[in-house]
Amino acid sequence: MNVRRLDGYLERLGFGERDYSIGREVENRLCLLPEGDQWLVFFSERGSRWDDVSFDSEEVACTFMLGLLAQQYVEEGPRR
Repeated sequence: MNVRRLDGYLERLGFGERDYSIGREVENRLCLLPEGDQWLVFFSERGSRWDDVSFDSEEVACTFMLGLLAQQYVEEGPRR
């Protein structure tokens, strides 16, 4: 999986730009960013990165982010 495919999956689940950001840090969003030779997944809030996890590959980072948002989908239901 890559960021383009992840974005498509999340769109079909009803997640939008209010829920996540790929490629840039956005306040109050789950973010996925390349940084150096790592991929970071974290929640951005009040200028801080919370629960940040780094990965060596884009594929693993995308799978992790999909899992986090899928869990939210299961717990809270469809976003639409």
